[in-house]
Amino acid sequence: MAEIRPVAHIKTGFSEKFGIPRQSNIAHATTAKIYFEKEFKDPQVIKGLEGFDYIWLLW
Repeated sequence: MAEIRPVAHIKTGFSEKFGIPRQSNIAHATTAKIYFEKEFKDPQVIKGLEGFDYIWLLW
């Protein structure tokens, strides 16, 4: 069986996950921060992301 462990955590203005809109176009002004775990804080981990408007986060 594969082990799944988080590489980062996300902090949003939503107090619970069921308050997050499923469609991103509903929450235009919403912002969030991603906090990487210590072993993934290397800038190479996110190299190249600046060329994109959006990223998909799985949780």
